[in-house]
Amino acid sequence: MLKEYYKVNEIGTPIDSVVLDADFDEIPEMHVEGWGGDLGLHSPRWDFKLNKWVEGRSSQSILDAKKKEKFDSLSLDCQNAILGYFKAPVNGIEYEFSFDREAQSNFTGALIFMSQGMINSVEWTAWKDGVAERITISKEQFMPIIGIAFAHKDKNISKLRSTIQEQLNGCDTIEEIESLKWENASTIDNHI
Repeated sequence: MLKEYYKVNEIGTPIDSVVLDADFDEIPEMHVEGWGGDLGLHSPRWDFKLNKWVEGRSSQSILDAKKKEKFDSLSLDCQNAILGYFKAPVNGIEYEFSFDREAQSNFTGALIFMSQGMINSVEWTAWKDGVAERITISKEQFMPIIGIAFAHKDKNISKLRSTIQEQLNGCDTIEEIESLKWENASTIDNHI
């Protein structure tokens, strides 16, 4: 029967794997049968005294690595939320505005031109009921939209840094870490 064997170094760390048939093949020195992947080991190490696979890292090291992995994933969720859409009214009609990188650049450019008195209005693509419309936005209408856009970005960053990161830092188990979800986290709404 074919089985996976691991070549381990002198401290039991796996450095290579081979598939052998124990009934026919000679098992080379420093090769041990694999742990089968079902022991829940994050960093398996062969314990020569116990003659079995054991966890090679401390539980704190594993917890810290899981926290970093989870934070990186939640940070991507934050970026995606920021790059999404926000709602703002223009002439009493609520529109959705894109806030992807191109839109952010366009907002910045329009703000600079308006602030310098170079333009007094701008044509903009906004969405109403999922349909893109070109609308004219005056300087007076644009400034509150910029405030809402900033609040949209700031709210998501605060959600990550002030709410989720604090919750993540307080996690004591992998289960608690895995239970944190971007969409389930609430945020303190003290923004613009």
